Amino acid sequence: MLPALLLVLDPPWRARGRVGKWLLAHGMPVAVVLGYLIVRRSLFGVATADLPALVGGAEVTAGHGRDLVTQLSTIATVLPRALAQCVVPLGLTLDPDIVFTRTPWDPAVIAGAVFVLALTWLGLRRPATGPARAFGTTLAWASALPWVILPLNSPYLEHRMYGPLAGLALVAAHSLSGVRLTLPAWRCGVAAAALALSALAALRSHEYRDARVLWERVVTTQPGSVRGLCGLALCHMERAELEPALRLLERAVAIWPGHEAALRNLTELHILLSPEPGRALAAVVLSDRLVAAEPNNPFDRLLSSRALAAMGAETGDASWFDAAEAQALACLEIAPPKGLVFRTAASARARQGRLDLALALLDRSVAMGLAHSSVLIDRASYLNQLGRHAEAEQDLARAASGGPFDPRVIELLRARGAGPGR
Repeated sequence: MLPALLLVLDPPWRARGRVGKWLLAHGMPVAVVLGYLIVRRSLFGVATADLPALVGGAEVTAGHGRDLVTQLSTIATVLPRALAQCVVPLGLTLDPDIVFTRTPWDPAVIAGAVFVLALTWLGLRRPATGPARAFGTTLAWASALPWVILPLNSPYLEHRMYGPLAGLALVAAHSLSGVRLTLPAWRCGVAAAALALSALAALRSHEYRDARVLWERVVTTQPGSVRGLCGLALCHMERAELEPALRLLERAVAIWPGHEAALRNLTELHILLSPEPGRALAAVVLSDRLVAAEPNNPFDRLLSSRALAAMGAETGDASWFDAAEAQALACLEIAPPKGLVFRTAASARARQGRLDLALALLDRSVAMGLAHSSVLIDRASYLNQLGRHAEAEQDLARAASGGPFDPRVIELLRARGAGPGR
């Protein structure tokens, strides 16, 4: 953003015979930005982000499946409403109703684009007579362009206007600076409107202190919102209120059977409730759907492994635990090796009561150099249960040294009356 803002504040045509001085003044920040982009490019292979394909997106509701034409056409219909809500904060929701448009020739797209471009032209024209207005317009666009151009799963959410609001405030300040209200009635009316809108904005800010309040409002006003149902279910899960979360996620899956986040959380709930008859089987069925949809997703396979282990615990059949271990270790074939893979496989064997097999799996993880603090803590737990307390103490010491800020390490240290290292 910085070079663009500098060009607006001090355009090169003002330099007149001082081009060298102008380059000296603005060359350093431009060089810093270019250096930053070069470093990002060398480290991550991309300076900012990969642009999507121009056309031909397979799935408009997913950011990775939306093409650039669809993204810009959809945004053109969204921005006018976003700008209106900046002025009058009514109808705000965490799940805005987005109509995805694949063609730029749709009348709504053309009207929205013309409206936004006209406001932009008004903001940027004659910057010498209105530098605050031009600077504010540039700031608004510079902070909005990332989510305008790059397809995200949700094309628009209200919090993305926080950056543009700073620029729009400058535009409003400049535009209103010459307004003179002579009649007392006009002054009272404007003051009342300003107070009312400020109160609405403050109320919305207060609601953001509690996610459950926000999601409850979405579910109340939009009963068919899958995003709202999943968000409220997650709030219940964080408070260990599993039954209400289960009902919400079942509603979400009934509305959108292929919604991956809803399916994953519903599977997780069935695993947590698996002592109840039928829960483990339901978890296995749901996790199988996820793995079938994305065979190369390691997290779905780990979730499936946990569901299979729950099924083994319910039935007592050792074959389910064998399948759980195999499903977890299959992640090594589709993704870089992680300690979490061995921890998941080991937890299945521990649930079977085979602590020797669980320990062997974690030994394999350590031998591969995957000795994360979480792996060592699990290993120490199994060693203690096997009566090998001296070895367990060594693992706990290594875990505290390698991951002093790991929540589980801190909890163990506090339980022993110690604290994390400085």
